[in-house]
Amino acid sequence: MERDTRTRIVRNYLKDGIIDHHLSSGDPLPPETKIAHELAISRGSVREAVKALESLGIVEVRHGEGLFVRDTNLDPLLEIFTFGSHFDSSLLAELLELRTWLETAVIGDVVKRVSELHLKEIAVSLGEWEKDLKQGILHTKDDQRFHRSLYKILGNQTLLRLLAVFWTVFENIGIEDIRRDPTPMETWEEHRAIYEAVLKHDKKGARKAILKSNSHVMERIRKVRSQHNIHPKEDGGNGID
Repeated sequence: MERDTRTRIVRNYLKDGIIDHHLSSGDPLPPETKIAHELAISRGSVREAVKALESLGIVEVRHGEGLFVRDTNLDPLLEIFTFGSHFDSSLLAELLELRTWLETAVIGDVVKRVSELHLKEIAVSLGEWEKDLKQGILHTKDDQRFHRSLYKILGNQTLLRLLAVFWTVFENIGIEDIRRDPTPMETWEEHRAIYEAVLKHDKKGARKAILKSNSHVMERIRKVRSQHNIHPKEDGGNGID
């Protein structure tokens, strides 16, 4: 058999095994020696297939322990976006645009489902953020924690993971003029406006506050792109302007 064919056979064997045996995160998979024996394929081919599945976030190799099913993750997307954003500023702009569409789409459900306990958690995240700012601590983790506490009530882990991908890409961007927030206190005020709109069950106000907050990041991206003579694309009517 050709090398690609052998690798594909092993990949399908492992994926089908996970599905057919209803395996979940953390469950063990057969060792490489057993897979090689059952499929009559060299361990080298098995190892190559395992590495491919690792890169897709399907399995993980724990050295000294064996092969296991990985938890659901978006690592492949994270790797692609993080790498691409270093030389394609339009990708970063499009990710922010996508994040804005997602947030403005789901904030209505947040307003509808919000509870006193949930509001208290959001307020605590705002308070911790403000405390850090007053101490001169500027960290995007505060911003990220606010958004996580805001959308956690929806119970959609995929949404939270996707938002985390956006944050990680942004944190790792090598362009300081995009990453650095020149007005951190103003950013905090804008997020307080989001909280207050949710507190008042004001869907329209919450969407408007999200758009205003995200527009400042988009402006930084546009500024850098214009400095490098990269013409920004149309915003597609997302309301950021």
